[in-house]
Amino acid sequence: MEDFAKRLADSCAIPFKPLLKKIPARQQKDMENSSHQCENALSSFYIIDDIRIPRSVILVDDIVDSKWTFTVCGYRLMENGCEAVYPFALADSSQRED
Repeated sequence: MEDFAKRLADSCAIPFKPLLKKIPARQQKDMENSSHQCENALSSFYIIDDIRIPRSVILVDDIVDSKWTFTVCGYRLMENGCEAVYPFALADSSQRED
């Protein structure tokens, strides 16, 4: 995903900078409810140490399932000084029917 985000930034002539790190965790779509999904995301995403957070960020993800990844990552960025977070996903599977 990072490679796609970098190419997207290059094609838009905007700077690219990894800001978040993720520790391995269960996939959100496999969780039983929204509370578990939220807790999973909160414990999975962190701001990279010693990094300057820009005022505005385009947050890129491949597929949106629960929307908790965007919510938590946006929160982490804003609690560290980002003023605006614009989420961008390639696909949304949150409304799919199984």
